[in-house]
Formats: sequence, structure tokens, C-alpha cells
Amino acid sequence: MSRTEPRGSETPRRFEAFEPRLALSAHSIADIPVQQQVQPETELTGYLQQTSAWTAQATNAAIEHLLQDYGFNGRGQTVAVIDSGIAWDHYALGGGYGAGQRVVGGWDFAENDANPYDDGPAGFHGTHVAGIIGSAAAGTRGVASGADLVGLRVFDDAGQGNLQWVEQALRWVHEHRDDFINPITTVNLSLGTTWNSASVPDWATLEEEFAQLRQDGIFISVAAGNSFAQYGTAGVSYPAASPHVVPVASHDADGNLSDFSQRNWRSLVAPGENIRSTVPDHLFGGTQNNQYLAASGTSMAAPWVAGASAVLREAYEFMGQSSVNQDTLFQRFHASADKVFDSITGGWYSRINLQRAISQVVTDLHGDTGAAASSLGMINGGLVVEGTIGRVSDVDTFGFTAGRSGRMTLTFETTHAMQTVVSLLGSDATWSGNTVSFSVTAGQQYKFAVSTGDGIGHYRMAAEISGAAVNADWGSVTDSIKAGVQVNGPQLFQFSASQSGLLSLVGRANSGNLTWSVLDANMNPVHGSPLGSQGGRIDFESAQGETFFLQLEGTGSADLRLVNLVGLDAGQLTVHGTAAADRIEIETGGGWTVEVNGIAYQFEQQDIQSLRVHGHGGYDRLDLELSRNGMTAALGRHGLTVSGGGLDGFGNSLETIVVTATGGNSQLLMAGTSGNDVLDSSGQTTALRGGDYWNYGVGFGTVVADGKAGIDRAELAGSTGDDRLGVSRDRAQLTNSEGRLVAVSFENVRFAGGNGSDLVNLHGTDGNDIFSLGKHGSAANLGGTGVSIVGAERINALGRGGRDAVTFSDTAG
Repeated sequence: MSRTEPRGSETPRRFEAFEPRLALSAHSIADIPVQQQVQPETELTGYLQQTSAWTAQATNAAIEHLLQDYGFNGRGQTVAVIDSGIAWDHYALGGGYGAGQRVVGGWDFAENDANPYDDGPAGFHGTHVAGIIGSAAAGTRGVASGADLVGLRVFDDAGQGNLQWVEQALRWVHEHRDDFINPITTVNLSLGTTWNSASVPDWATLEEEFAQLRQDGIFISVAAGNSFAQYGTAGVSYPAASPHVVPVASHDADGNLSDFSQRNWRSLVAPGENIRSTVPDHLFGGTQNNQYLAASGTSMAAPWVAGASAVLREAYEFMGQSSVNQDTLFQRFHASADKVFDSITGGWYSRINLQRAISQVVTDLHGDTGAAASSLGMINGGLVVEGTIGRVSDVDTFGFTAGRSGRMTLTFETTHAMQTVVSLLGSDATWSGNTVSFSVTAGQQYKFAVSTGDGIGHYRMAAEISGAAVNADWGSVTDSIKAGVQVNGPQLFQFSASQSGLLSLVGRANSGNLTWSVLDANMNPVHGSPLGSQGGRIDFESAQGETFFLQLEGTGSADLRLVNLVGLDAGQLTVHGTAAADRIEIETGGGWTVEVNGIAYQFEQQDIQSLRVHGHGGYDRLDLELSRNGMTAALGRHGLTVSGGGLDGFGNSLETIVVTATGGNSQLLMAGTSGNDVLDSSGQTTALRGGDYWNYGVGFGTVVADGKAGIDRAELAGSTGDDRLGVSRDRAQLTNSEGRLVAVSFENVRFAGGNGSDLVNLHGTDGNDIFSLGKHGSAANLGGTGVSIVGAERINALGRGGRDAVTFSDTAG
């Protein structure tokens, strides 16, 4: 419905005028404003500069973008235009009439003949509407430029129409919907009566026909009406008020509702102001079939939605959804729309966003970039993948791991106009017909992209590698046991290194005669040998993540173990545990010997300047022997550091640590926790333990233990020689021929003398100290530090300040 002044009610009811003082008025064509009298194509430049930007941005650029990106243009469908007829000789509408033309048929209900030409003295409306739907001219391309058109003329030469002719036209659509090469899927009604409501009037006569077309699956786009200024409330004209049709309101160049446009909550809002489209040559008295005119009204918005419905239906059918009807399209348009607020009615309205609607229908199954590539996993033999190139710019990217070395062949079957293009990322591929092939190496990862050279479509891709197959992928290994591996002929097993360093294979044959060999990712041998019942072992260097293959040949079974826990790089020896309980033993005398869970390694002493030990999970134990002179070891809860003697070391996540010093002038530092720790020292062994750790030092010349916080206890045992023990409030120092032990911040100190002549000096504090001395046992409380002594031949109690007390216990002698 074009913009017009409202008209009064008449009997029979007449349609509102399409354009102010144009097609349906008695005024002459001379009354059209001069700037709208655009005739030849060559005179358009100045006009385009004066009109709204919406024409170029929304109507032209958006449609061209959709066409270029998707290729959808409503092809395969026919749109029925119930209006003033169509000037089918316009070049943008095909220039002809009948089979093989763009305007494939129709009927003139006003003159009752088969030529629905738009030839009224002031006629243009139907041709203008038809151009918005299906113009094929660049710059004025219709929304559905590939759709066919049917013209159904329901206005006479004077621009007068009636509902009876419209009713006949609707029945004609139902009866002839399948008469053409492409079925009628859409009806456009840019017309209306004087009405403003959400419900139909009691005199409505078209509901039965609308219901039938809706049941047929046909989309019915109807102008909402141009009389909002008259009514000022939400509502639409009739037949837009019918529940069986889609009412269409108009918006301006800024996307806001046009001030003249009637509207209700069901309305779709589309471009309706200053829309340039096709008109008959006679409109300006000429004979050229290339004339255009800019017009405004919901009459211009309705065909925009009609064309959009044909394009969206094509998108649905492209994706394989055949049961598409008006409700399907209507709901998608609303779900994808931009919301526009109208302050007058206080409502939100749905402005059509065709690009978004199509993007929601044409789904992308696979990633567009290498980072988002769809993983095909490991390919050993054949694999079939389906996908969609829904836009000309679409790219589907895939990644896979070759399960065998050989030739990868991709064979494509495509639909629609898709022309397959495959780009192999980082390499070259060879095309032959509908197949592309390239060389692959077992264990290597590859990525390739599928796109189109022209047109969109669906594809079915069959991928196949010819070459030696991988029987199993053991994944990333740390310490893995494979028991009872069955071998019958050549078998290939893939695995990868969890970390850089030595990777060891240990195995034995349970039965049969077997040969094993390790291959790198390029299937080149790393090592090979017979595998007998006595077992064998293969060690080789690996980088983290590097892929290898174990090839077993013969007949029988084998027990295998794969270990990747030890590495030496640039003078640094790194040892890893596993998630389970581990036993790690390291000896540094002469050469280095490293044993992890029973698997031993040998290294030259001069090759190692740094040591790193990581226990990881489980309850782990480290036994470390230090043979270099002048070394210092520091032990804490679950960790240690080592320095001196040209070596630095570090360890963590270790629940038990045993460090043995064999070199001279060595020192051990032991740190407790905030909990209650216990220090045990006997001979050359000192242990400090807490709730979840136990640390040992053996053979150190000097040991310094710090209890830290908590209620800590030091249990000190004398040697076979003469021992000297000095105890003060926060420090106990034991010295003998085996070395020196200093215990700091222990709240309880217990000493048991050994053989020899032992001396204990008890140093009081500035407070009140208590000493209890006797042959069979002595005790003291030195400012809160409890001391207990047995087996000492001499005890000196040295008071300092305060009121100190001494109790002596004599003997029977």
C-alpha cells in the first residue's frame, strides 16, 4: 500500500490510493514533483544524490552482498503480484511475457483477459512492486532477482478495484500454483481498505482464500496501511489484519518506523521510503522500457518482505528442509529481526534482517580457521565427512593425524553450484577430476581447507590413506606397561614422548620368535633387534610430543614397558616420577647412576652440573648420594636443594628424601613445618619427620635442624665416644667425633648418652629455671624448653638470672 491520504468508506469498498495523486487519483501526471520524474537510466546521477541513503545501503548493497555471499536470489520459485498489473516489457523484468520469460503468466480480472499489463493512464504501482521483488538490473536489483513473477491485475484503468477481484485472484493462485515450471510460493498484496485493528472486520471476504493459501504453504505478504497519522494507535489495514497473512510496516532511512505506517505486534518492518524501482514507459509519456521512479509507502515494504521470503525459503531448501511454509518463514524473520521501539504506541517492532535470518538457517558445521579446524582424529584407512559451503566466502578447515605413511586421497561429491577447492596448509596437493591427493607420514599432523571457486553447495568427502596401518595408538607415555601384546605378522604401534629426554622400551617375548624395532615419525628406523624370552631394552632420545612407532614382527606375544622419565640436556639431569608411588635412586660416585622404578641409567660424572627431580603424584621417595666435597643439602617438606662441589640440585613433590654424604666437609640443613615435627639423631643418621613427610641425612659433618613452629621434639643419641651437649632455651648442640648437630627451636630435647665420657651443659635463662639432677636421669625446664637426659657422666647446670632451683638425687653409694 503506497502512502496516501485516507479515504472515506464507500460501497463497494475501494482500495486506498497507492501514491499521493498518482495511479488512483484523478490528478494528472504533471502533478508529480519534478525530482521524481526520472525516466532514462542516463539521468539518474543527480537523482540518486538527492534521495535517501537507504536505497543504496539497504536495498542495493545488502541485496548485492547476499547474492555475492550466498548466491540466493529466490530461484526456483514464482511470486504472484496481485496489483495493477506488471509492465512485463521493462528490461529489468525480463522484457517479455509467458513461458521462458521472467513474467511467466497471469490474468487481468478487471478486463477478464490473460494479459495483466500495467497500462492504466496513471498506472505504475504493480510494476513498481514487481521491480522491488524481482528486478534483475544491477543497481536496482530486486530482493529475489532470480524468482519468476505472475501478474494478477485487480485494478482497472481508472485505478479502481474491489475485493471480489482480489478474491478471484487468490483463488486463481491456489488453482494455478503448480502450473508453471517453478511453483508459486509467495503472494504480494500491496493494497488495503480503510481499517485499523488487529482483527478482521465483519465484512471481510478473503479469509477462506487466505486460509487455503496458507495451508498450501504459500507466504502472503500484505501492506500494513499508510494511515497511522489518522488513527495514532496500533493496528493495520485489512487484509493485513487477517491472521492468515504477514502484515508489513515501513521504516525510513534510519531504520525507524515511517510516520505514515500502520503497525501492530505481528508486523514485519521493511524499507518503504524513497524506494526506487521499475515503472511502465507510458507513465511519463515515453516509449523506453527502462524507466524508474522512487516511491514511498507500505506498498514498497510488502514486496521487500515477499522477495525476502522467497530468498529465505531457498536457503531452507538448500539446507534440505522441504516442509517450509509461511509459519516457518514468519517465525524465522521475527527471531532474527532487529527490534525497533515506537514511542507513540509504546511497542517494540521487528525490523527484518535478511542477512541474519539466512545465517541462522545456513549453518556452518566446520571451523573456518586452522586454529578452529574440525579434528578428524587419526586416519588409518577410510573416512567419510559431510559439510556445507553455505557462503561463497565460507571455508571448512580440517585437521588429522596420519595413521600410516602413504598417499592421502580426498574424493568429493558436491551439490548445487559448488566448485570444490582444497588448500593443503603448508604443502602442495595434486588434483585429478574430483579428487585431490598428497603425501602423508604416519604420526604427522596435517590441516587442509575446503572452499568453493564459485557457487555454494553441500559436499561429501571420502578420505583414504594408502600405506602401512597403525594397529593401536598408545598415546603419550611416561611409564606404561603393555602386557600380552599379540603379534601375528607386522604390527605397528604409535606412541609419543611425554617429555624431552630418554625414552626406553623394555620387553620380553612370552612366546614365539619376535623382532622389534623403533621407527621415527618418518618411519625411519631408530633401533632394532630380536626380542627373546630373556628380554631386551631400547633407549633413544626424544623430544616432548615427538611421535614414534614400535614395529613388532613375527608370531607370538610380548610384555612391554615404555618409560620416559629421565633426560640429560646441556648439563642438566631431569628425573620425573609418575602419578603413582615412585622410587628414585641417584648415586653420584664415579659416574652417575639413576634408577627410576627399577629402570637404571648411567651417565658420566663430568656431564652433569645440575639436577632436577620432580616426584609428581603418589607417595614418592628419593635416595640421593652426594660424593662431591663441600656440598650443602637443604631438606624441607616434600623438597630439597643441593649446592656446592660444582653441582646445583632441586627436588619437589617428594614425600621421603634420603640424602647421603660421602664427601668431606658436607653440611645438611633441615627445616620443619608449622606442625609438630620430630628430630631423631643417632650416629651418622639424622631424620626429621612430620605428618606427611620424612627426611633423612646420613654422613654429614654438620647438621642444622630448625623445628620452626609447632611443638617440636629432638631425640638425640650419643656416640661410642665422648659426646658434648649444650642446651639452652632455643638451641641444642651435640658434638662428637662423628660431627656436629645443631637443633634450633625444639620445645623438647631428649639426650641418651652412649659409651665414653659424656658432658651436658644446661644453660639457664633470665627467668626462673628448674634443674633436676640424678645419676639415672636428669631434667630441666629452661624458659619453657623441656630437657631430659640419661646416660651422661657429667652435667653442668648453669643458672643465669631469675630464681633458679636445683634438685639433686643421690645414689645408694
